[in-house]
Amino acid sequence: MSKYRKHLDWKNDNTFSYINSQHGLTNVAITPAGLTEEVLSNMYVNNVSEYYGIKWDSEGHYLALSADVNRGYNCHLWSDLTGTWTPLRTGYNYHSAVWNPLNVYSHILAIVDYKSVVCIDLYNAETGHLLHTLRHTDSGGLVPDVYLTFSPDGQLLASASKGLVKVWRVDNGELVNNLGVDGNMVCWGRNRNVLAIVLESGKVQLFSKEDLRAGQTTQ
Repeated sequence: MSKYRKHLDWKNDNTFSYINSQHGLTNVAITPAGLTEEVLSNMYVNNVSEYYGIKWDSEGHYLALSADVNRGYNCHLWSDLTGTWTPLRTGYNYHSAVWNPLNVYSHILAIVDYKSVVCIDLYNAETGHLLHTLRHTDSGGLVPDVYLTFSPDGQLLASASKGLVKVWRVDNGELVNNLGVDGNMVCWGRNRNVLAIVLESGKVQLFSKEDLRAGQTTQ
């Protein structure tokens, strides 16, 4: 029996998508007459043993699907522009994916890849090309969940797991800072380039974009 985790996401203000166990990826539109459904693709229903999540980009053009397909962990992209799926990589353990929030970078997808080491892969959804592979840890296997968050200007990506927080440049994959704080969750401010980190102690520490290289907190 398939398991469904983060299996629903909004495409735009009037349409959301979800995984239907019988029909596959389905769009639901909110209209004055009520809800209408449109099956986008059923190619994975018979081959998926577990879905890990779906996520639309900010423009509603591309959807990332992470799932266990044919006993291999996969991430595939659905293009609403072409109506087709594109496999990114197969045989790896993809669990979470986030899109860059800025329109000019909205086609850039970050995926946590658990293998011999824990990496974050940055993909260009328009071309299907791998841009950068960022090494989050030096060991793979059973590790805590890795949280990803893009800065509101789309230029930086933060990755965090228990006891480890790193910040990366999106354009070239350069490691900006290994913050060396005992944090396990991160989130950028929506309209401010300030990174909030939840520490193991339960306290929250803030870093401004300008101070990230020096490791100084804003307060």
